[in-house]
Amino acid sequence: MIKLSPQAFRPVNVGPWEARLMRLLFAITAVWCMWKVLPFEKMEVPNGLARIIPLEFLGGEDAMLWFRPLIIGAAILYVLEWLNPLGLVVLTLAHLGYNTLQNSQGFTYHGYNIIGLVLIAQCVAELWWRIRPLLEKGGAVADAVRHGYQLYFAQCAIAAVYVTSAITKLSKSDGLWLFRSHYLAKSIVKTHRQTFYDNPEGLAVPQVSAIAQWLAEHHVVTRLAFGAGFMLELFAFLALWNRAWALFIGLSIIAFHFGVELIMQLDFRVNQMMCFIFLVNIPFWMWWLAKGRKSGALSLRKEPTL
Repeated sequence: MIKLSPQAFRPVNVGPWEARLMRLLFAITAVWCMWKVLPFEKMEVPNGLARIIPLEFLGGEDAMLWFRPLIIGAAILYVLEWLNPLGLVVLTLAHLGYNTLQNSQGFTYHGYNIIGLVLIAQCVAELWWRIRPLLEKGGAVADAVRHGYQLYFAQCAIAAVYVTSAITKLSKSDGLWLFRSHYLAKSIVKTHRQTFYDNPEGLAVPQVSAIAQWLAEHHVVTRLAFGAGFMLELFAFLALWNRAWALFIGLSIIAFHFGVELIMQLDFRVNQMMCFIFLVNIPFWMWWLAKGRKSGALSLRKEPTL
């Protein structure tokens, strides 16, 4: 029987420099994903918040004259934790408004959803940190500092993305996704040909790729390969166990997305960046290695005090 550590599936203490570096990387990613000008003057098909809030003011070149300084200022407040949590709240609202306008044009783009989930999760973590003392004393997460809440809630959001994806696959396939996974060869052909349909000028209709052909002809190997990715998604919540599991799951998901990009030409760089920042968490492991070299022993039992 597996005996869980008392610290398993709970927030961990996060050192101030570890937290600041994570916030810096996350803020840069969030701002970069809102930097492009949205060439929309109206909402063709209002979606989500756009049904109750007019968001056309976020579209066009003129909007960027004030929107970009706004998100840069919010990112600085967030990273340095000045006027906390104002920077986080502004970044969250800006992200929701920006992407809601983009998704109110008759199509839906999911590429930045994971950033929105992490922003919302960190807002909830901030709220929970502030109201917890009013609700209870002690408890499972009482010893975690505020930065620990933000890291853990961000990890929960990331894990939820992948677990939800796996559950959806099972739901849509009546539980037969693994058995039918060899049919994904058709999806590979579809994504390859989408390049032609997006920009047909000067391009020839692509032939069936060798990878798709091979996968279609080798059902067992295909099921094993895609099954491994499916199991990784389904058990992504193990990233919440401890830092070592977060590192393993994070690196595995990053490698998984590189494989998907190679085979299906689908870009998941934003997801990879979120896993790199909050699951792999290089600042902590740099501290851990440096601390171990000084003491002569490497141990995950002690929390960082950067």
